[in-house]
Amino acid sequence: MIRPTDEELLAGIAEALNNTVLPELARGTAARKQLQAAVEVLRRIAFALPDEACVLAADNEDMAEVIGRIEAALSCYSPPPNLPHQEGRTRSEMLPVNKTLPLQGLGGGDATTSSADRNEALQAKLTELQANIPPDLSAQITPLLTNLYKRMTDRALALIPPPVLRTPRKSS
Repeated sequence: MIRPTDEELLAGIAEALNNTVLPELARGTAARKQLQAAVEVLRRIAFALPDEACVLAADNEDMAEVIGRIEAALSCYSPPPNLPHQEGRTRSEMLPVNKTLPLQGLGGGDATTSSADRNEALQAKLTELQANIPPDLSAQITPLLTNLYKRMTDRALALIPPPVLRTPRKSS
């Protein structure tokens, strides 16, 4: 493994900015506030980076499973709902839930990009399904969606680092 890893590098930059540049900026200035925000963003990315791909994969799997359950419920519905097509594309062209994009290069970023594309397609599919729930199936489908969104939110919250303890202001 190459050192520093991306997350170590980002965390190191955040720490260096916090320890060396931030003390040089006057409290309350716009520059200090911007630097503090940048440090927090770097810390958050460094914290989330190692688990981001796993969370994305879990979200994708979870969404695909819920979509399958919703489509099964809708297929038993009479008459089946007519879901709108977007921009003249067929449903399979519009929402390739099982399609994976070819990996380019050797880095892990390309696999994540493929997962991100699949995630967007799955979310679009969920939005389409949610907008077209037949009223008499709402009691069956809405809890599936609500529980899915709760699980996805819980996974996203796990990627937020705990707060950093601040040193109290020193009186002059």
